Amino acid sequence: MHKKLSLPLIALLLLVAAVAPAQRREFGETTQVVVVEVPVYVTHRGEPVRGLTRDDFEVSIGRKAQPIVDFEVVDLALLQAGVSDRPVTAVPAAARRHFLFLFDLLFSDVTAVSRAREAALDFVRHQMQPSDLAAVVVNAARGANLVLSFTSDRRQVEMALETLGAPQLVEQQRDPLSLTLIPPRETGGEATPSGRTGGQAADAVEEYLRELAGLEEQVQRRQLETRVVGTSRSLADIASLIGNIEGRKYVVYLSEGIPGDLLTGTRGLTQESAESTVARERGEIWNVDSDAGFGSGRVQNSMQDMLEAFRRADAVIHAIDIGGLKAGADMRPRASGTESLLMMAKDTGGQLYENFNDFGLAMDRMQRSTSVTYLLTIRPDDLKLDGKYHRLRVRLVGGPAGAELFHRQGFHAPNPGEVRSAVAQQLDMGQEIMGGEVGGDLYASVLAAPFPRQGGAAYVPVLVEIDGGSLAAGADRSKPVPVEIYAYALTGTGEVAGYFTRTLGLDLEKMGNQLGSGLKYFAHLDLPPGRYQLRVLVRNGQTGASRLATTSLEVPSFGAEAALATPLFPEPQGKWLIIPEAERPDVDYPFMQVQEVQGALQQVPYVPAAEPVVAASGATALELVAYGLPAGELRAEGHAVTAEGQPVPGVSLELGGRYTAAAGLDRLPATLRTQGLRPGLYTLVVTLTHPESGQVQTSSIGFRVG
Repeated sequence: MHKKLSLPLIALLLLVAAVAPAQRREFGETTQVVVVEVPVYVTHRGEPVRGLTRDDFEVSIGRKAQPIVDFEVVDLALLQAGVSDRPVTAVPAAARRHFLFLFDLLFSDVTAVSRAREAALDFVRHQMQPSDLAAVVVNAARGANLVLSFTSDRRQVEMALETLGAPQLVEQQRDPLSLTLIPPRETGGEATPSGRTGGQAADAVEEYLRELAGLEEQVQRRQLETRVVGTSRSLADIASLIGNIEGRKYVVYLSEGIPGDLLTGTRGLTQESAESTVARERGEIWNVDSDAGFGSGRVQNSMQDMLEAFRRADAVIHAIDIGGLKAGADMRPRASGTESLLMMAKDTGGQLYENFNDFGLAMDRMQRSTSVTYLLTIRPDDLKLDGKYHRLRVRLVGGPAGAELFHRQGFHAPNPGEVRSAVAQQLDMGQEIMGGEVGGDLYASVLAAPFPRQGGAAYVPVLVEIDGGSLAAGADRSKPVPVEIYAYALTGTGEVAGYFTRTLGLDLEKMGNQLGSGLKYFAHLDLPPGRYQLRVLVRNGQTGASRLATTSLEVPSFGAEAALATPLFPEPQGKWLIIPEAERPDVDYPFMQVQEVQGALQQVPYVPAAEPVVAASGATALELVAYGLPAGELRAEGHAVTAEGQPVPGVSLELGGRYTAAAGLDRLPATLRTQGLRPGLYTLVVTLTHPESGQVQTSSIGFRVG
């Protein structure tokens, strides 16, 4: 049966009917299991050591040995060469390198900072590996500003470095997780499609930096001391922010350094002041400026606290002395900051680069030495959830003689009662999305299906299902519950192709039973042809409970190739509380069933399930959507596999017809028949064949029995 349909537009609001009470999932007691991932690098004469196994390592917390419950090797050289079967976006966050570019405007000349940006850009464009993540922070008189969170998107990192967040060159931050920057339509400079700026735009950045720096020509010593202590505290705050980020952190600290006399005093450098000399000769010790002679104890203590914070955050500081990058009228005399830069690097295991021209060579050497990560996973069985810091010890019991081992120094135990700052939560959520590890306290799932749209990019509706029971668990029903949704489509190289975010306020007390099975949020993305991984983070803003759900998505070149979208399982109205996106696009509602109404074929809207529930034995209706298939008979087959990929008997698929709509889109009603399936998660694989042409299309979706 092959029929053409001409159909009226049906608005999405027709689907939002009164929500009837529905049975909720019940959740039993859960036990907190803490898993600690320990990335380890092993080098010999500066080169990575390959071929090590689980038996070559020993891990302990304090003096107590810990069994290694999981072992994984990530070789960035294989990823770069395309030899690994692992996509970049699937590399565990703990095995990925995190570069934090930290521009210090308090103790640096603006011209030097501007030139340092160019060196950092060169490093990002030519030396960073696809699996590496980068973030950008600017430290100025008003404190540290997170310009861009850790992301794998090179375009975003380049834009952040080129602009350093200057409002003249990027729009006000719309992405609450700071994973993306948006260039304005008119930058006032020469903006290229890649986002690179020059001419007036470069001048705008420098003007913005001067405004941020806010440095007086003359700063009294006590004022300077206060500023140094403030800087140390600000940097310690950054360390605490990135402390929960899994993986090795490399802080690329671009600065001229804190004036050395505040750390070491003037002994051996210059003579003490005349007043102090006279006071010393008279025996008036109380009038001797000991800080000037021996350095400020207040500054020294604040520096040590800051360095300890970076060590606890498992962060290495590579200090870059950019003092040599000043030129012309911008050269101003400053006290040498080499001592402070050396201290920051040495005390965290990093290096000091005084000759900035050697930075690229040195970082290339560092990249090679850390290109092989041994990811050791332990599961402490007696860990108190009190937020305390625990030191780790890793020994190499195998490998070549003289090999050096570098590993995570320690970890903080989870603390359910800890209140983290908004910026810290922002970084945590960004890490969850970039890490891509599915899981969490909530139960949520996601569905996405592409549809053709005039004007280039495809229209991709996205449905996010959030279980009502887990969403309401632990919530104070007397207060509104903010439900935060963050969705990002990542390419195979980790670029953000599109995203949307939304916070919904739910009054559980007033809603009563309206929540039903849960909440289904309906939104969309506009995406060009390509393969993506859609990552959706759902969070209860009141309790902190969250869940990361992912799905693979392929957007075809409509009109140029045939394709079969993911199978769609219609659900009855009233099962979910349905909330559409705030601004609906000017497109026809995509999910339509063909039904015979009063003797005529009509399309009736439905809402598909993100995670269909199928009976162990019985028949379940579903809809197939195909694009660009030639006319004629079609055959469909279906089979199911377990989570481990094992085939399951008792599953078949019957095709009920073919109805062709506009733009070469075919709607294919079908029936899934199951017999004797056990409760659990499965994947349905559908194969659609056009016998005359030999074209074969496949698609799949996960489903649950039980």
